[in-house]
Amino acid sequence: MLADKNGLTRFDRAVADIIRLTGVVTPEDKVTVIIAAEEASYAARRTGSAAHVKQALSEISCGYGSGNIAGAMTLAAYVLAENPGAEVILYTDSAYPEPGSVTVF
Repeated sequence: MLADKNGLTRFDRAVADIIRLTGVVTPEDKVTVIIAAEEASYAARRTGSAAHVKQALSEISCGYGSGNIAGAMTLAAYVLAENPGAEVILYTDSAYPEPGSVTVF
């Protein structure tokens, strides 16, 4: 995620895209952001606030450790159990040939 293109890392581009996506949600919409660091965790959980998501993302940095994609997908499964109609988007620097219902960027 630290690969650089035009002065921005993949992580920077993913954060910018998440902020762009959450900028169009309404307070009735709920957004969850999961970070797949060495230990997967929620950066924001079921919030309708784009400002909250932006603040949470501003406090996160990308390191050289490996990302725990399996742990992140487990957390995503909890989100889907609560809201089966939720859309799951995965930002990664790994190839996923059969992502199922997950949108991969």
